Amino acid sequence: MIAWLLLPILLAAPATDPVPAETGPKITLRWVARQEDSTYGYLVYRSEQRAGPFRRVNGPIVRKLDTPGPSHEYRWEDRTVEAGHVYYYYIESIDRRAKKSRLSGVVSKTVEPVAPPPAPPDGGDAPRDPPSE
Repeated sequence: MIAWLLLPILLAAPATDPVPAETGPKITLRWVARQEDSTYGYLVYRSEQRAGPFRRVNGPIVRKLDTPGPSHEYRWEDRTVEAGHVYYYYIESIDRRAKKSRLSGVVSKTVEPVAPPPAPPDGGDAPRDPPSE
């Protein structure tokens, strides 16, 4: 059984963070998996059309978590998306014998356009220091 949710997220570094975070459009896939006894990991497929063709977009396999529990939450980010485009995804599990099983139906997600920064209140350039005499 799998339940999942797709959310677009745009990251920006906090003002106090000395290392800037990655920016740009992305889609974050999240899902919950149960009964993973023979599961090795998960594969993510994407298309720009609901009917396909789909291609695998996660390089490394999303590995099954080895922590105890009846279910696990997973997350994978697609940073190869473009703002304003619609993408379609599905997830497969792969077991230790390399047998694949489809875990989800096709889900669509639109990447929202990145909003331009707000204009200064007066509509002009940012305030400038007065000329020195």
